[in-house]
Amino acid sequence: MGVPEVPEMRVIKILISAVLAFFISGCAPLPNRASSQNKDVPAFSRAATDLKKIQLSLSPETMRLIRSDPAYIKAAFDQVKNELKLRLGAKFSILNDADLFIVFSSIVSYLLAPYGHSTATELSELLKEPRLDCDQYALAVGHLCKYNKGVSDTWIEIIGWYGGFIGDHAQIFSSNPHSGVKLLLDPTVGIAALADFDHVASGKRISRDDMIDFSSRSEMGDEREKIIRALADGEYKPSDLYYYFEDVDSMIRVTKNIQQRNWPPDYVTPGALKFRRGYKK
Repeated sequence: MGVPEVPEMRVIKILISAVLAFFISGCAPLPNRASSQNKDVPAFSRAATDLKKIQLSLSPETMRLIRSDPAYIKAAFDQVKNELKLRLGAKFSILNDADLFIVFSSIVSYLLAPYGHSTATELSELLKEPRLDCDQYALAVGHLCKYNKGVSDTWIEIIGWYGGFIGDHAQIFSSNPHSGVKLLLDPTVGIAALADFDHVASGKRISRDDMIDFSSRSEMGDEREKIIRALADGEYKPSDLYYYFEDVDSMIRVTKNIQQRNWPPDYVTPGALKFRRGYKK
């Protein structure tokens, strides 16, 4: 006859068996990376590949015609409008023609030149630049939108960020009072999203289903991934605001003044304050 098993031993055996079965079955819970405070671990590691990708049929000849006569952008848009609407899909079906033109102008701006240093502000200069930086891509969008009478200057706002998760960067926010559509546009890295300034600046998350990727170059891949993650993870902060221009003309006027005699910029914003504190002559 075997030695009778005491109740305590039976309980221990049951607990050990349960724990082993739990891990062997592969059901051990993974850490919630989306809520992790460790910024070294991407909360949305598949963000870029998960975005809806669109490519328009814009030939080199079409881009050449826009460069030589920017007014041609309206005819170019009319040629691809239905294609653009189809490729954007159901989520972006709320966009009217004016909204679609703003997105199209962002795609054209992205295609003008690869990323690099530039100080151009006028459209005639931007169309000839071999490289553009984030401010210039944004300015180009604002300029191009003027060729569509259905798009008001007051809908296009150019926002600069400094510090924080995305560092020094410029983006566009558009708000169409007729359709009610609000968009974030980033022609530097080739992203558009259904989002407004308040939503983004307050750190609210943007669903990847509400973003599209219209990039076609491998450059800026890390930057693109960082911006997608910042939007998806709600990494923006009000204290990152560097500048806020209500239209292209006001940005050009202030930018020229800064370039000529007022550097570093004296914007009355928390981001500009951070910039000035870290600026070294």
